Amino acid sequence: MKDIETDYLDEKPSRLDLRGWLLKYWSYKVPIAIICGTCLLIAAIYALVTPSTYKAKATITINDSQRGGAKNSGLSQDNIFSTANDWINTENEIEKLKSPSLVEKVVMRMKLYTVYTTGGSFRNKLLYEDIPVTVDINETSLEELTTPITMDLEVNSTNNIGVSIKANYQGEPWEKETAINKFPQIINTPMGDLEFLGNMDAFRRFGEKLHISIVNPSDKARECVTQLTAMNTSRSTSIVNLEFNSRNRALGLEFLSELVRCYNIESNADKNRIAMRTSDFLKDRLDIISKELNATDTRLQDYKRGAGVTNMYDDTKTSLEEEARYGKEALDAETQMQRINSLSDYIHKPENIGSPIPGATGLTDPNLAGTINSYNQLVAEYQRLATSSSENNPVLKNLKNQMEAGFKGVEIALKNAYDQAAIARNKLSGKAGQYNQRISKTPVDERIMTSITRQQDTKSSIYLDLLQKMEATAMALDAITEDAKIINKPYAAQWPTSPKKKVILGVALLIGLFLSLLWVYFKEQLSKKIADTHTMRNMLGNAFPIVSMRTDRKLSENQKFGNMRTIVRSILNRTQGNTVLVTSYNQEDGKSLVATALAENYAKTGSKTLLMAVRNAASEEERRNIAFYLEPSDKHLAEDLTWQSERMDNLWTLPITLSTDDLVAFVCDKRLDSVVKQLKEKFEYVIIDTVAMKDVPDEMTLGKYADVAVMVMKPGNTDKRAVEVLYNAKENNLLPHTLVVINERY
Repeated sequence: MKDIETDYLDEKPSRLDLRGWLLKYWSYKVPIAIICGTCLLIAAIYALVTPSTYKAKATITINDSQRGGAKNSGLSQDNIFSTANDWINTENEIEKLKSPSLVEKVVMRMKLYTVYTTGGSFRNKLLYEDIPVTVDINETSLEELTTPITMDLEVNSTNNIGVSIKANYQGEPWEKETAINKFPQIINTPMGDLEFLGNMDAFRRFGEKLHISIVNPSDKARECVTQLTAMNTSRSTSIVNLEFNSRNRALGLEFLSELVRCYNIESNADKNRIAMRTSDFLKDRLDIISKELNATDTRLQDYKRGAGVTNMYDDTKTSLEEEARYGKEALDAETQMQRINSLSDYIHKPENIGSPIPGATGLTDPNLAGTINSYNQLVAEYQRLATSSSENNPVLKNLKNQMEAGFKGVEIALKNAYDQAAIARNKLSGKAGQYNQRISKTPVDERIMTSITRQQDTKSSIYLDLLQKMEATAMALDAITEDAKIINKPYAAQWPTSPKKKVILGVALLIGLFLSLLWVYFKEQLSKKIADTHTMRNMLGNAFPIVSMRTDRKLSENQKFGNMRTIVRSILNRTQGNTVLVTSYNQEDGKSLVATALAENYAKTGSKTLLMAVRNAASEEERRNIAFYLEPSDKHLAEDLTWQSERMDNLWTLPITLSTDDLVAFVCDKRLDSVVKQLKEKFEYVIIDTVAMKDVPDEMTLGKYADVAVMVMKPGNTDKRAVEVLYNAKENNLLPHTLVVINERY
């Protein structure tokens, strides 16, 4: 770094001066370090106190075609609508996964309503595995629990386990102190019986105070829902990402696995209800058809015994086959009508209203089957929500209205299917009647036997069909698959996801820097001092040449002031003068030091130099009569007022120590002109060290005796008003050829 710089600026300084900006704030390095250190300390304490959180993740797929699996991949219009509907169904299943009722089942199965923590240096640690003592309470007491039950367990002086129980019973605080010397142990409380299980030796080895709290499962479920996230990967798939935040890594992993397990149990229960209703319906129909088939077999047996018929006749084989074909088709239509009537009677029974309608009943009308399936889905959804919601729930009311509309749709579909079957039956019966006329000529026995046999075949066909449906339903009950399948098993990082200590410390550091910069900005705005060299240069602009005196260990003191002497001498050579006025706005800016060093440097070069030091008297003893200084006698000036320095041969000093009032009179006295003129003629260089402008503003009148004015300014000490005074002096020609010396050293 250069020791002295002289700037003759042709343009205004740039607004973006990174080096100056850094130097400015470097001068405040200590308070900035304190502010940043405080912010980092607060952030470190926050990171230590904040409980660690682990994020468990899992990926599942929902495969149930009834619930929105990704079935269609084509681009047809039907597939597009189907894909959109599948996405909506998948969203519905996601809401089920996050429902408080399902999460509450997980809480009950995992017994998360009992929370185990142990004290740490800065925060409590949540325990889930390797718990030395577990506490449980019956389900009825849990449901009635309104406020938590807290317990503190630790080894007491008798080497037993001391138990401190606190709760709120019927609005009043309740406490109990007891001890446990063996397991299992039951402690009776007004809130319920607490069952303690564990191992005495394990708890003694545990060596810490165990804090246990029991809360209402519903409250715990709502807390878990806030930590649970379920999100579909895209609209075209049924893949769902599950995330759960927990203070214990193992708890989070187990929670996701149990959540999927409970979801599958609930889904299978919905499907089982429909299958069981279908099975019951098929059993009723089998009983009826079995009785009718037995009656037909008995009738055929009785007729053969009475008529003595043992073989079928082949005389009218062709006619019989045609008549049998149309008759069978007519009977199939009649069978459909019977099934429709039976189904209609079944759904209108009081005990079956609002229940799922059997789906696998052998009906051939696709519209009717689709309407029944849609109604069954609504019923299943209504029954699932009714278990965890009140009747005033708007969603439940909406589902009920949809069920009523769906039921009416089923009635209309049954009527339409019945009418179509009746039309087909009549048409087929007419065809069968034509062939029946041909058969009328056959023996009565053959016609009767054929009729009975046809009825027997029809009943047998219906019976076999019902048996197949019954078997298919039984197989469906045994082969129900899980709706949600795990693609990626639950996993969690070994390190907690929050608090993120590096991020917290980084943000704290940024906040500390921002507050520091804000503090520096307001400090500078409110301060009357010029804080740094950069600000000082910007305020001076390019109106004055600037000399910066900086610390440089490579240069000696003589070299540093010698450079300044050379710059001042170059200005004196241009002005053809020999008098330098050294002044400053504040007393502590280093004005006297610069004046003395400048005089000594000129003296060392062999030039006869006078240092005229004007001082404000500190006491009455230091005051001199002003008339003595202004005596127009050369003898007085030469012999009485000046004396030679003992250290340097070419240096003379003229100290002037006066009071403030005398100084004002001194600088304004007209007789001073002749005194200064004589001094300038006697010495090669005259250095006038004046009083600070702040103390004696009139001292700028001495500028008329000088050829060069040196204004000393010190960053952090010089008042901002000094720049304004300097500009006013330039405009009024009070200080000739002003040179600004920025004192960064003293």
